[in-house]
Amino acid sequence: MPSLDKHSSSDVIKMILIGDSGTGKTGSLVSLVKAGYHLRIMDFDGLLRVLVEQIKLQCPEKLKNVNYLSFADELKASDSGPIPKGIPKAFNNAMKALEKWEDLGDPGEWGPDCVLVIDTFTRVSDCALRWGETITPKGRDSGKSDGRAGFFTAQQAIIELMTILNAESFKTNVILIAHVAYQDRGDGNIRGFPRAVGKAINTEIPGFFEHILVAERSGTGAASVRTIKAVTSGMVETKSPVLHLHPELADPMELNIALAKYFKAVRGKEPAQ
Repeated sequence: MPSLDKHSSSDVIKMILIGDSGTGKTGSLVSLVKAGYHLRIMDFDGLLRVLVEQIKLQCPEKLKNVNYLSFADELKASDSGPIPKGIPKAFNNAMKALEKWEDLGDPGEWGPDCVLVIDTFTRVSDCALRWGETITPKGRDSGKSDGRAGFFTAQQAIIELMTILNAESFKTNVILIAHVAYQDRGDGNIRGFPRAVGKAINTEIPGFFEHILVAERSGTGAASVRTIKAVTSGMVETKSPVLHLHPELADPMELNIALAKYFKAVRGKEPAQ
């Protein structure tokens, strides 16, 4: 029976980085690259250019330390709106990559100097829904998949994905980049949660992660300021088990240094270069 001194909680970080669009979530990853971490990004959004430009500006010699795989379902127009062109494969291909990432092996064995980034959770959920609708048996009368059954299949797949990423056996840092879904949590108060497949599981996702940071932008235009917070100050609740040990994390952190600062505080060391 293992004792708590053998627990891996200080070795790897499992984090949600949540914020509205335009708050700089993807670009903030540059501080981890600059600090020496190797990033492997599951790109569902196709919006990595901002990170590329920041790395070129701040640490161009480390561009090679960032690998990515792109996942997207091709869509086409129809009378009922956009529909998949062919069989949706993005979600299934992403799950395969979590078993073996091309020539980089098993992501769960990359170790604490690597960070698996999922960008973004919203698009993963969209892909899971298209996949769920595809594998759901069609009704005998309508010849179409039961929408509710497909929805449930996708939700279960997302929950299983969260379980995989947060298992103690998954020995790699994880950052799940998420947009905010604002909803009533049942007590009349509006709160922000990671946007998943429907409201039913939005409230469950934070429970899988030990660390939740919020990216925010204040002001407008050239005067706007982007920060990352580890302390709740708005509708989105943060989570951090180390704030009592690191009071310096209580203040809003500058976007370009926030993640590296937080990782160093939690892990107590820099990655091996």
